[in-house]
Amino acid sequence: MHLSPSVVFLLVSILFSKVIFATFIIPAPINRQVKDSFAAIQGVNNGKTYKRDHDGNVLTEFSFKLSKSVGLITNKIVNKNKFKVIVPGGKWNDKTYKIIGSPDFIEGKEYILLLDKSSYGFVVHGLSMGQYELYSEDGKKYLRSIIFANHPKIGKISYDDFQKLLTNNFDHKFASTALKDTNIYKKQSITKNRGRKIASINKPKNKNDENNTINIIWLTLVFASLGIFARIKLRRQK
Repeated sequence: MHLSPSVVFLLVSILFSKVIFATFIIPAPINRQVKDSFAAIQGVNNGKTYKRDHDGNVLTEFSFKLSKSVGLITNKIVNKNKFKVIVPGGKWNDKTYKIIGSPDFIEGKEYILLLDKSSYGFVVHGLSMGQYELYSEDGKKYLRSIIFANHPKIGKISYDDFQKLLTNNFDHKFASTALKDTNIYKKQSITKNRGRKIASINKPKNKNDENNTINIIWLTLVFASLGIFARIKLRRQK
């Protein structure tokens, strides 16, 4: 069977891409993944947008409604309903830019993600390695790797065991983000009581300040007395 050069090139390209995928993303133990990650979140994907950075790279910005998180720096979370996760590749000017191994998300589906920090923002640890889905079996919750769903070690992970790993590495397990304010870690603003000016705030008195005040008063009285005494003496001499 004779194959044309174009067919041979296509087959080689497919084989080469599979080799890259197989060697670029190697399944790592979940404890190693958690240890090497910056943070972890649990949330539902609620959409995506495409954008380009200053270097012209096409990126996809996925938005998540968070239910739980751990390890995130408080001032880096803007809104629990629109937490951004950046993925390389996407669509721009009717062209699709696909990065082998990049994670993808289904809108409305819940995920657990291990995150890293980058110059773009938060990204999934190890491309799609840190992407997991939740499922239930016999009344218990489990995590399943998206790209290695049949892997004997990361294809089925107990949710409780995962929480223990989070505690060991972040000193906390997943914490709920279900707060009234959408800004889950917004800096507290300084509130002012009505009818009371800031200048009227009573500061605690310092004993050293009181002693200094008393000393100044005594010195003033002493100098005043010396002045009066000097005047009286001058008058007598005249």
